[in-house]
Amino acid sequence: MIGKCLICNQKDANQTNSHLIPSFLVAMTTSYDGSYKRGKELMFTIGPYQRRVYTGALPDTKLGEIFDPISDDRIENELSKNTVALDYIFCSGCEQNLSKYLETPYSANLLRNQKVDNEIPLLFWISVVWRMSIGGNNGFKLPVNIENTLHGYLKQYFAIKKGEYDISFTDFIKEVKFYYKILHCKDYSKDNAGMIYCQYDESNNILTMFLGDICICFMFDSDNLPENYKFYGLESYIRNAEINSGNDKEKRQDINIETYKKAIELFVKQSTRILVSGDLQIMDKLWIESGRLRYMPLRMKMTFLRLLHDDSIKLGEVNTPQRYVDIFNTLNDNILLWYLNCL
Repeated sequence: MIGKCLICNQKDANQTNSHLIPSFLVAMTTSYDGSYKRGKELMFTIGPYQRRVYTGALPDTKLGEIFDPISDDRIENELSKNTVALDYIFCSGCEQNLSKYLETPYSANLLRNQKVDNEIPLLFWISVVWRMSIGGNNGFKLPVNIENTLHGYLKQYFAIKKGEYDISFTDFIKEVKFYYKILHCKDYSKDNAGMIYCQYDESNNILTMFLGDICICFMFDSDNLPENYKFYGLESYIRNAEINSGNDKEKRQDINIETYKKAIELFVKQSTRILVSGDLQIMDKLWIESGRLRYMPLRMKMTFLRLLHDDSIKLGEVNTPQRYVDIFNTLNDNILLWYLNCL
């Protein structure tokens, strides 16, 4: 059954492929050729128990570089499923409102420096944070009261735009308690692997993201950062960036590629430990499901990791569920392969 639209709460949620992260941001972050164009996306979604790939409309030559000979069934049922989009959460009218009033003007402002009304960037980012949170698959989940507040701002904004609510944008913005700071490393993702990563600090109620060329920090309670705020070496830059609250033109702090790349490299280094930990837990799960107790032997795990991350394996094939099973069966059937290899 189709439920009600999560924005207007009135019409049926009949829209498919609703982007939780606007498509132009996804294209900016994940276009394989640095074109920032839709259809060129190559996105790996990685978590402790999740390894998914979305390939947009990649040509066969590019698919051949990343995957072994691949079936039409896998393309349809796995690679074509956008990992930052959901079906049947919005109605077509609200989807159009997001595009018309927020996404189209903001993308023109960010990518081509076209002028927009002062409130548009604020409401754009409110819509993005709210959508990512309700989607529940972006590394964070805001408290219900904050989600409801952001939803209320978005719903009221659309009502004002359509003349259904008699209040000026100036008076409306005065009521909005949502602040953010942006670091912008222009064109970073053209020559480097872009990344989407979210870190929510519950104790201080602060959300910080890597989002392609952008690092952005959102504050829900006040416009001050706590003294203990940290984000992969960028905290001083974020702290010194100007606050955006919708009262004037969006202010972005430019940051050079060397600094931005260093921060992302630090994140990758730290996150690798988390991913390896997830792999080890998967191994123990396979071990238990095969009828054993407790944990897979350490020597077997070490060999498992070496086989899993073999450089000869194409990138799109490394973390498929079938690959975990195949490696386990190989090691299970050849005990000397891992026992002697780790002596």
